[in-house]
Amino acid sequence: MHIAPALSMQARLDIHTRTPNVNYLTKNRQSTLGSKLTENETMATETAILLWVVGALAGSMVFFAIVVAPRVFLSLPPDQAGVFLRSFFPGYYTWGLLLATASALIAVWSDAVLGLACAAVAMLFAYARQILMPKINAARDAQMRLEAGASDRFNRLHLQSVFINGAQLLVLVGVAGGLIWMPLSG
Repeated sequence: MHIAPALSMQARLDIHTRTPNVNYLTKNRQSTLGSKLTENETMATETAILLWVVGALAGSMVFFAIVVAPRVFLSLPPDQAGVFLRSFFPGYYTWGLLLATASALIAVWSDAVLGLACAAVAMLFAYARQILMPKINAARDAQMRLEAGASDRFNRLHLQSVFINGAQLLVLVGVAGGLIWMPLSG
């Protein structure tokens, strides 16, 4: 029984011409079930898993920014929206940290640059969860108590979290682009 192997980087894209490599696809269309994976098939599997994890993380981030955050503020009074988001963000940052760490561990074995990029995203999730989020919460509490300068502090910290999230998303898009357009070094 034959099955089609996972597409390798060579099969998906001829590196020099940036066009599909039809010769590779037709010559290597099938592999025997139970046979050892070739180096190209192993690389393709790692690439597919990494692309899936990076895509899941980037998709989660976009979903939060486009769907969750606006709906929370449209559906709940401001004080309840704040309570919801305070309970939401620790899980959001933990989810991001887990997926970014997984992507870094997968990528570092194939491509050091992509691995370091994913590790940077993971470190920013850790920073946001452990350092920035408590500062934002403290500034918001001070703002609610009408303390002088608290609103400016909250706005500055919140803007910092938005910039970090945007930078992480750009890095993840770059990693995905790197997976699609560049060969992985073995």
